[in-house]
Amino acid sequence: MITTAPLLKLIEDTGEGVLVLVDSLDETEFARSRLTRSEVDRLLRLMGGWRAKSPDLFKKRPKNLPGLDS
Repeated sequence: MITTAPLLKLIEDTGEGVLVLVDSLDETEFARSRLTRSEVDRLLRLMGGWRAKSPDLFKKRPKNLPGLDS
């Protein structure tokens, strides 16, 4: 099992990959690009797979997060 920090880094990097692919595309361009759609789909499935392998990590929310909790 991957520990928390490396897992979160993988998810972050994968999300950034999705953003790079779709950043300059409008909805029509994205719909026309089979290559981009398939790569975005692959990356999102990777993210979902990592999330599914460690559900406890995403179920628990730390309490008293500085800057987020009042």
